[in-house]
Amino acid sequence: MKKSVLSHLPTSFARLDDKNMISQPDLDMTVFCKLLVQLSLTEKDDDEPFAIANDKRPKGSIIVTQYSKVRKYVLSGQVLLLA
Repeated sequence: MKKSVLSHLPTSFARLDDKNMISQPDLDMTVFCKLLVQLSLTEKDDDEPFAIANDKRPKGSIIVTQYSKVRKYVLSGQVLLLA
């Protein structure tokens, strides 16, 4: 008789639909990102992560910033997280 992997785990880990198993991103973590499109990014303040500026970063640029400041660009596919 075959046993599943879940039968060997502690009960608290046996449920795959438990919301506590899904980790949340650390929005304050510093990340390395690669721009997949040309973007105008200038750090402004905590309320508005980036503002349009004359400083256009070309496609392929590598930037280092907080995840919270590029999250919407990552989710839209404009920025790739490297680390």
